[in-house]
Amino acid sequence: MTRYTRLLAVFALSLAFAACGDPDAMLDEVPAEPAEPAEPAERAGGPILTLGDSIFDFHEAAGRDIPEIIGERLGRAVVDRAQGGAQFAPEEPDDDGFDIRRQYEDGDWSWVVLDGGGNDVNDRCGCGDCDAVLDGLIGEDGLTGEIPDFVRAVIADGSRVLFVGYYGIPDDADFGFDRCVDELEAHGARLQRMADAIEGAWFVSAGEVVSPAERSLYDADGVHPSVQGSRVVGEHIAATIAAIEGE
Repeated sequence: MTRYTRLLAVFALSLAFAACGDPDAMLDEVPAEPAEPAEPAERAGGPILTLGDSIFDFHEAAGRDIPEIIGERLGRAVVDRAQGGAQFAPEEPDDDGFDIRRQYEDGDWSWVVLDGGGNDVNDRCGCGDCDAVLDGLIGEDGLTGEIPDFVRAVIADGSRVLFVGYYGIPDDADFGFDRCVDELEAHGARLQRMADAIEGAWFVSAGEVVSPAERSLYDADGVHPSVQGSRVVGEHIAATIAAIEGE
């Protein structure tokens, strides 16, 4: 049984504040060492940063995307940096949001919630011979690769990390994703191992609430969520966060 499946659905949110500094300090005193980042538990109830690809930012124009639903359900601020077409670790990194790692900005985030990796395996290896791409993203043990390295860095900044795995892809999905079922399943299994091994990291699969058996939860392209699908996934993520914070 994974850590997530043991969580109770507790919706207790808390907010902690801390203050520091001495207004009477002399100017010629030796500057204090920089404060350590707040522990994740101290940031519970604070703002959330979301990163990722088009699964997260679909319906953004209508204000019905997954990050919007997370904020609405939890009643707190969500800053969304997700970008359609983004890869987690493109071969040519860029500064325009298409590299998910570069969507990140340090801040007093209680959580960094993200998805990613689907465009990497589809665009870079055609969901065919993808072992090298998958291993570069995250190794079979969940501890090596670009994703675990990034997750550790974010946790070191003081935020908890929730990585969201993809839901199942229908057989007639567009953009070549119909051939990516096995790769995305392997990717999700590795992400779960990462979350089980790294303190401060969690994993939740959108596949727990969305599946090809319920086509109304998909857009017509069979890849992106419908408005209803976005709501279902966003609420599932919000419930996961609330349960973790309520432990």
